[in-house]
Amino acid sequence: STQSTWARDMGILTVAVHCEAEERALHVKLADEAYCLGPPPASTSYLKEDKIVSVAKSVGAQAIHPGYGFLSENYSFADKCSAAGIEFVGPPSQAMRAMGSKREAKLIMQKAGVPTVPGYEGKGQDPQYLLDEACKIGFPVLIKATMGGGGRGMRVVDSKDAFLEALASAKRESLAAFSDETVILEKYLRRSRHVEVQVMADKHGNCVHLLERDCTVQRRHQKVIEEAPAPGLPAETRSQLGRDAVAAALAVGYVGAGTVEFLVDVDSGRYHFMEMNTRLQVEHPVTEMVTGLDLVRMQLEVAAGLPLPVNQEDIVARSKGHAIEARVYAERPSAGFLPATGAIRWMDLPAVPNVLQRDVPETGGVKVRIDTGVLQGDSISVHYDSMIAKLIVGGPTREAAVVAMASALSAIRIVGLPTNLLFIQGILAHRKFAQFDGMTTGFIAENFAQLLPPPSLPPPPAVALAAVTVALCDVVAGDTTRPPLSATSLRFSGRFFRTNDAYRRVVRLLVDPQQKDGAAVTVTLSVGPSGEDWTVSAPGWTQRLRVVPADVTASSSAGDAAGRAGDLVVIQGEAWFLADPADSSSATHRVTFHGGVTVADGSVFLAVPQWGPVHLSQPAVPPSFGDPVAVDSDAGGAVVSSPMSGKLVAVKVADGDLVRAGDVLIVMEAMKMETRLVAPLDGTVKLPKPLRAGQMTSTGDILAIVQPKTASP
Repeated sequence: STQSTWARDMGILTVAVHCEAEERALHVKLADEAYCLGPPPASTSYLKEDKIVSVAKSVGAQAIHPGYGFLSENYSFADKCSAAGIEFVGPPSQAMRAMGSKREAKLIMQKAGVPTVPGYEGKGQDPQYLLDEACKIGFPVLIKATMGGGGRGMRVVDSKDAFLEALASAKRESLAAFSDETVILEKYLRRSRHVEVQVMADKHGNCVHLLERDCTVQRRHQKVIEEAPAPGLPAETRSQLGRDAVAAALAVGYVGAGTVEFLVDVDSGRYHFMEMNTRLQVEHPVTEMVTGLDLVRMQLEVAAGLPLPVNQEDIVARSKGHAIEARVYAERPSAGFLPATGAIRWMDLPAVPNVLQRDVPETGGVKVRIDTGVLQGDSISVHYDSMIAKLIVGGPTREAAVVAMASALSAIRIVGLPTNLLFIQGILAHRKFAQFDGMTTGFIAENFAQLLPPPSLPPPPAVALAAVTVALCDVVAGDTTRPPLSATSLRFSGRFFRTNDAYRRVVRLLVDPQQKDGAAVTVTLSVGPSGEDWTVSAPGWTQRLRVVPADVTASSSAGDAAGRAGDLVVIQGEAWFLADPADSSSATHRVTFHGGVTVADGSVFLAVPQWGPVHLSQPAVPPSFGDPVAVDSDAGGAVVSSPMSGKLVAVKVADGDLVRAGDVLIVMEAMKMETRLVAPLDGTVKLPKPLRAGQMTSTGDILAIVQPKTASP
């Protein structure tokens, strides 16, 4: 979507390609034309090189911009573009062969005298041979996919016993994402920070660096927060990193945008070359914000044969301030950052420029920008990355940028699936991040408990709103049997209560029913004879509401034709406003969640200011999907269920197998990342139904039961 918008500004028509599942994706809507490549797995759509080139030729395209992933670092695809007379917006294939392969890149940098991380970059890929090399390096070691990126195909291995399983997993993941399973090995440096340098080169022999970025805050080897410039680097180190990055690009005849990545030892200050990404990076907006340069436009101009518009001195002179980017993911931080799938039922982003608006205005020295590839109503699927948006802020200082980021994050509302918004806020509030004191790539793992607030109940008004909404769902359905009502009769006249009846009901709500040990609350609802005056009570508080009909159907509205304001609830076309009673002094809390109520599948989704998205559900919804292991008293063992929707890539056990706690039972893949499901205890495996590699599964599906040794087979 970024490329389409930028190209349109330059008067260039665009053609999008997509899989069957993304026919209505934002990048498709923004393009002038669009063509389907095939079913959603990348191997049958976005990795089909010949089909993409064929589409380009059929429409008369002059160039292909490969975006961030898939074929963006594939030299075979670049060659096919060239052979077809189509400009590949990226480096020439020979440069990609040299630097796009982590193996070749390290060898080139070693010859140039740039320090590299100790490891193995040979061609031998036999598992036992690689294990022997890992033992020579010394554990812990890092397995890295040669053609990988974005954390895919990477595994940290702490011991010899765990190596072969981790190797097989890394190779599978790399093959699925990049059509290549070759790996290299590196000594894993625990006390290091991740610093990368943005370079840009043209076809006339000019190459510059556009300062550096810090990408130390990571989870699952994927970046969460990036910033420019890198905090706390000595001036000489900063300059030398830039010089080494430019030298690396010139050594291979590089053209276009690229990123040279380094690990900086926190204790000694020495740095080691890690790899080069021969493409535009997801985090490039922070560089754009501090330099004032448009990297996508520069890519297109370079591809067209134009010289770079700036030199190194210009870049240094024009760069100012500090910028930070946060990646907003659909995921469950509390469940090991498992990616989440589902519909974005409601999304409200700050009223700031986004990927569709080129100029980012400045207010009080602060800039805020949002890039997103999805819209309200879109779904996050199992097939691709779970990133929803990127929030980018810039300020005159790092401190100002952190404050602006926290403020902008608090204004984002995403309802319908879990996100990492609260987790990012926890990072920003942490003392170590604020001071950037001794930060390493292990920051999240080492401070996880402090970064994620424990499960807790949302404010009483949110709970009251959800409880009333649950009751209204039954009003619409005409269901007076679930949950149990009191002895008081309940009758309906259309969609409203009869005026001669009273209503009382007890509702138990779970906060985020897919979260293990999530908070729960029991509330009592009482409705007066008018049917409009509601009282919601729970231990410690009482909330009074007035529920009135609404002449609207749009769930995003915060008022109706009569000018009444309140929280709009729309259920199967029936609409109500929930507002404070006329006598507001009798209410202990005010309801202020305008437009953020969505009902689906027996659950209520809310967006609560200063609290975040809330998912409340009655216990009838299957609980505890966030943790794949739950006790099953009837089965006499521990149930291993699917923690997410995805594909089974390996089934390691058969019915009746004996296993030990920690043994891998099943390997799943979702969004190009693998997740291992392990035995929670010693015992015997029982498979409720046959399992096979390639089988699709849904969140909560019971895959296996491990019965303890003492249990009867």
